[in-house]
Amino acid sequence: NKTMKLTTKILIGLLLGAAVGLFLHFSAPELFTTLDTYIFSPLGTIFLNLIKMLVVPIVFFSITLGVASLGDPKKLGRIGGKTIAFFLATTTVAITIAIALAYVFQPGSGDFNTAGAEYESQEAPTVIETFTNIIPTNPIQAMTEANMLQIIAFSIFIGFALAMLGKKTETVMRLIEQGNEIMMFLVNVIMKFAPYGAFGLLA
Repeated sequence: NKTMKLTTKILIGLLLGAAVGLFLHFSAPELFTTLDTYIFSPLGTIFLNLIKMLVVPIVFFSITLGVASLGDPKKLGRIGGKTIAFFLATTTVAITIAIALAYVFQPGSGDFNTAGAEYESQEAPTVIETFTNIIPTNPIQAMTEANMLQIIAFSIFIGFALAMLGKKTETVMRLIEQGNEIMMFLVNVIMKFAPYGAFGLLA
């Protein structure tokens, strides 16, 4: 019920934002510029920054807690295998759809004026490099750079250690649980601001 109400408010915010933005843009450009500078853009930016602020701690606390709560390492292996299989399957489907659409619509096949455009393509990392780079050499740096794969890997290791050590790390486990509770509370608080953020972004 709460989710439906929030979704409705966000949709209203999106529609109002689009309507107000279009109306002011064409009827009063100067007023639109002023409102965009002091109201619309700040609302959208604040909302996006609030979400970005919570991404790293939510991933760390939730995955660590989830892995630690499994208890039995065998369960972790089974769940990990299923997760990897699901990830590979969905990735394959996504790539297949992308390639099929690229063949049908042929993006970039027209004539484009690229004078003055400077772009140097970088060689994609090998599969081995991708897998080895998942393990962070500096977990704190991975968190500051929001390197999600490395954060997830580190969280899994911490959760596994907590599961294996059991009562020896009860205090740390409680800290992780409380950290997760704090993040969930903040998510609920921030989502109450979502309609206003959506309004600002669309406007």
